[in-house]
Amino acid sequence: MESIMSRTLSIHQEHELLLKLEAAGLDKGLASQIITSRDNELARNMIEFARNGNLLAAEAQPPAQPQLIALPAIGVEFDLTLDPATQGLALVTTFGYSGKWKFKGQPIAEPFTRRFKLEAVGACPNLDAVARECRKYGRVPEGPWLDSFRQVYPNNDGQGPIGVADPSWVDPDGLVDFPLLIQNGAGWNPDFRWVGNGRNALWRWLIEVRS
Repeated sequence: MESIMSRTLSIHQEHELLLKLEAAGLDKGLASQIITSRDNELARNMIEFARNGNLLAAEAQPPAQPQLIALPAIGVEFDLTLDPATQGLALVTTFGYSGKWKFKGQPIAEPFTRRFKLEAVGACPNLDAVARECRKYGRVPEGPWLDSFRQVYPNNDGQGPIGVADPSWVDPDGLVDFPLLIQNGAGWNPDFRWVGNGRNALWRWLIEVRS
């Protein structure tokens, strides 16, 4: 005598489930495949999918896009906080360089949170001329403040490089350099450049606001 299998679903639920499956595209052919599948595999897959439906839906969502942080406009003031560990030759390493560099600047004293702005000073024949123009707007800050800027504003705006007119680094070839940020995709590529070359009007310069 065959044993009577206990039923989990009510007759009403079975009817509603069948209507839902038919509305979703279940036909006689698909029903036959599910019924005759080996070890009830297709039916088990359907149940597994339903159990994990919320998880699968979440996984199917596109990854969150990184937040784009707009750069301050020319002349707009903002605060930066310095990481003291980026001072001196440490900035060379932070910017991805190695070798026998020299640092001829001075340590940065507290306070390590100060106020800054970006300014455009026009085309200049060399960094000395840039520094003279920058001093009309405020104090020329030390180079490590540029890395602080990069941490706060990681997205470039495609409007040209940003530099600090601080000639405190000597590269392995003996050239005196200053730090800058140039466009690299959506972000910045930190770099150093020789002070003797001219800079066009697209450049913006980080300047400390005088207290």
